[in-house]
Amino acid sequence: MKKIIALLVVIFVLFAVYLLKTDIGLTQKLLKPVVVYQCGVELEATRLWKVSTALLGEEKKNQLQTQICGCVGENALKDIPAITLLRAVVDEQVKKQVVQQGVLNTLKGCVVDEVLKATD
Repeated sequence: MKKIIALLVVIFVLFAVYLLKTDIGLTQKLLKPVVVYQCGVELEATRLWKVSTALLGEEKKNQLQTQICGCVGENALKDIPAITLLRAVVDEQVKKQVVQQGVLNTLKGCVVDEVLKATD
């Protein structure tokens, strides 16, 4: 059993190195669902979100959250160095830090963008 686990770890690391050498976009795609989820958690935790969406219906609120977190998912990892993204794929603590940093750095800009789109 230990040999199988060790082999899987080696395969995973080799795959991660391959991703780093070929296309960092694939690594970002692996982390995007985590970023989108964390965005939703961050939004729901903020008082401003609760107050500003209090009068919205549940469907409209979910639609707005989907749009904002989609923006965050697309942009949050763009400025993260490639080696850090690779480490995030294999290290849970690094992944948590990268995702949190990316979400917090991008969330405000995406909220502003979506609000401006809604007022056009």
